[in-house]
Amino acid sequence: MRRRAMSHNIKRLPRVVQAFAAKMMIKSKHRKKAPSRFWRRRPFNLLKNYIRRQQKQIWLETHIWHAKRFRMTPTWGYKIPWTSYQRSFRPNYRDSKQKVVIMDQSYLHCFQQLSCLCRPETSVTFAFKPARSSLLETPILLFDRESQLLAPCRFSWHSAKDGSSSLCLWVHPIVSANLLSTIVNLLNLQKKEEVDVDKNKPFWKSYSSYKLHSMKILTEIFENDKFRLLNLRDQLVRFSLVGPNALTALNSIAKLVEEDEFPEDCRSDQFVESHKFWKGCSNHQRPDQFRDGTIISLLVEDPRIYRAQKHSSDNMANIEHQSLLRSDPPKPADIFWNRTFRIDQLAKRLSTSELDRMRANNLSTLKSTPFKIPLLIVVRNISRKGSTSTLSSGVDLILPAGTGVDFWVALHMAGARAIGLRDRMALMFESDRLNFPADIPDSKAGKQYIVQEKKSLEEKHRKRPHNRQVRYELIRVKFPFSFAWSALIADWTRNTISEDQVYVLRDRIGLLKIDSWLRGKTSRPDSIIQEHRKALIPIKLQAIKSGCPKRHGLICIPTSNDMSRFKNDPKTILTEEIEQMIPNDNESSDEETNIARPKLPLPEFISLDITKKEKLVSLNEMFPDKEMLKENRKRNKKNSKRKETKKKPKKEPVILANEKEESPTNYKDSCSRTIIGRIVRGDFSFSMARGSALGYCVLESLLSLDSRMVLFRNSTSKYYHPANLSVLINSIDL
Repeated sequence: MRRRAMSHNIKRLPRVVQAFAAKMMIKSKHRKKAPSRFWRRRPFNLLKNYIRRQQKQIWLETHIWHAKRFRMTPTWGYKIPWTSYQRSFRPNYRDSKQKVVIMDQSYLHCFQQLSCLCRPETSVTFAFKPARSSLLETPILLFDRESQLLAPCRFSWHSAKDGSSSLCLWVHPIVSANLLSTIVNLLNLQKKEEVDVDKNKPFWKSYSSYKLHSMKILTEIFENDKFRLLNLRDQLVRFSLVGPNALTALNSIAKLVEEDEFPEDCRSDQFVESHKFWKGCSNHQRPDQFRDGTIISLLVEDPRIYRAQKHSSDNMANIEHQSLLRSDPPKPADIFWNRTFRIDQLAKRLSTSELDRMRANNLSTLKSTPFKIPLLIVVRNISRKGSTSTLSSGVDLILPAGTGVDFWVALHMAGARAIGLRDRMALMFESDRLNFPADIPDSKAGKQYIVQEKKSLEEKHRKRPHNRQVRYELIRVKFPFSFAWSALIADWTRNTISEDQVYVLRDRIGLLKIDSWLRGKTSRPDSIIQEHRKALIPIKLQAIKSGCPKRHGLICIPTSNDMSRFKNDPKTILTEEIEQMIPNDNESSDEETNIARPKLPLPEFISLDITKKEKLVSLNEMFPDKEMLKENRKRNKKNSKRKETKKKPKKEPVILANEKEESPTNYKDSCSRTIIGRIVRGDFSFSMARGSALGYCVLESLLSLDSRMVLFRNSTSKYYHPANLSVLINSIDL
C-alpha cells in the first residue's frame, strides 16, 4: 500500500491537513514537475526546435522525410541525404533505366540578372541564340579573370511584358559565395537594405509562416543604376528526376488549373498554350525525345488534394517510342520569377488540418483550393554515342519554396524511387560524367575537396592497427591519398609548376582531334600538343578482361614484354615487384638469445625425494603430448631458418645508400611501369558489364603510347590490369 506521507501531492493527504500542508508547500523550495514528453513535443515547440537546429547546417524541405530513411551528411553547409539505409545501388540503377528515380537538389543556388563570365571555346556563352528565346536552360562553364575554372552552371533567359529580359543562373553552393562577390565587384553593385521587414522575433504558427518570413528576410538584393541582382538562395526547390518515366510520374501528380480558376494577378494566356502542349506530350513522350534544356511552365493545383493513380510496372516500363516532337514548346510564363506572386500564393496555402477539415465538410471530392502553384519543368537529355540515353535523360522540377514536401511525397507515391548523393554520383559515373567538385582538379573547389579528402584518408589510415595498415612503400605507391598532378606534370615536361598552374584541356575541337589520333584515324596534332604540353586530358578506361578500378588508381604504360604476354595469354596477371624489408643491424643481443633459446612452457614437476639430492622429473617428458611435440618442431624449424638468414653475408650500409641514390625517386618512375595518369572515379559499370574508370593523363605522356592499351593498378593492390584508353569529351554539368 502506498504511503501518503511520502508524496508531495497535497490531495493525497487527509482533507483536514490539506490547508495546513498547502501553506507549508508555499514556503518549501521544491522543483517543479517537468512537463510531459507529449507537452514538450507540441507542433509549435517542434518547429522552434527544427529552426534552432538549422543554424549550423541548413535543412532541405524534405529533411524530415529523408532523416527517417537515409543517412544524412553535412556537406556544403547543408544536410544532404547520402544513401538509403535499405537499398544498394543495383535497384536504383534498374529503376533509372526502366522507371524513374528522384533526388532533391534544392541545395543549388539561383541568381537572377547577371553579366558575361564565360569562354566560347569550352562551352556556350550567355549570348547563345537558342537560349535567348527563353525556351532552353543551357549548361555553361564559368571562369575567372585569370581563365581558371570556377564551376559548371546552368542558365536561362526570361523576358517580361515590357521587353526587358532577366538571366537566371543555377550554381553549386560551394562556389556561390565566391561567384556572388565576383559579380558584385564586376558590376559595382551595392546591397539593398530591407527596411520594411519586421525585425522582431516572430511567432510562427506553421511551417508556411516560417517560410514566408524567411523569403522576405533571406532574399539578398544588389543593385545600381543599370543592374539588379537577386540572390534566390533557399527560395526555390529543385528536384531531379532521372528515367524514361519521369514525364509520366509528373503527369500523374500535376493537376492543371482550369481556365476559369486562374488567379486575378495571373493572365490565363500565359499558361493555356503550355497546358495544351503538356497534355499532348506528357503521356506519349520520353525525356530523351526532347531537346536538352527544354523549359515547360505550368500552373497546377495543390498535390495534396488527390492521390496519384497507381501505374503497373508493365504500363510504366513500356512507353511506346514515338517520333520526336516537331513543334517547339510555347514560351514559358514569366510569372514564376515574380517574387511577389510566389509570396502571395504561399500565403494562401492551407495547412494539413485545414485541408482535412474541408474534406470532411464536402461530400464530393475536393477539386481545387485558392492555392495555385506555378512550376517549371526542365528536360535533361545529354545523349552520347554508344550509351543508353535513359541514364542521362530526365527532367528537373523547379518549385517555389514551401511546396517541396507536398510534391516530394506525391512523387514518391507515384512510383519515383528516392536516391541520395552517393547514388547520384554513381549514376553520373554510369553515364560517363565527372562529378563536381570531387573530380575536377583545376578548380578551387576541387582542390579544396582533394586536400580535405587527403586529411581524412590519412587519419583513417593512421587509426588502423599496425598489422592492418597497407604498406604503400612496399607496393611502390608514392601518393596513395592524393593525386599530386603538379609533380606528375613536372616529371613529364621537366618544368616545375605549382598546383595553381594545373589545368585541364577542355577545348572540344582539340579533344576530338586527340581522340581521333589515338584511334589511328588522323595524324598527330602537333600544334595542340606543343601548345598544351602541361595540360591534363580527361580520359576513360574500359577493362579488357578483369579488374575493377578505384579512386586514386595508377594509369601506366605497358612494356613490350607485357604486350607480348597479353598476346599469348589474355588472362595473364601482371604483378608489381614488392620490395623486401631490410633487416635492422642494430638488433639487441637479447633478441638473438631469445631466438636461440625459445621460451618453453613451464613444466610440471613432481618431487620424488625429500632429501637435498632430490631429482626433478618432468611429466611432459615422461608422457609427451602430440600437440606439444608438433609445436616444438615448428618452433625449432623457425629458429633454424632465422639462424641461416643471419649467417648470410649482409650488404654494407654504404652500398645500400648508393643503391637508394641510384634508384628512381621521381613520380612517374616510382613503380615498375611508367605512370601517365591517375583515376578519379572508378567502379564496376553495370551499363558496360565490366570495370570502368574516369581519370586524367598528362598530354605529353600520350606521345609514349604505342596503342590505346594501357595498364591500371589500384593504390592498395599489386596487380596490373589491361584496359583501353579513350578521350572523354563530355562537358561538366550540375
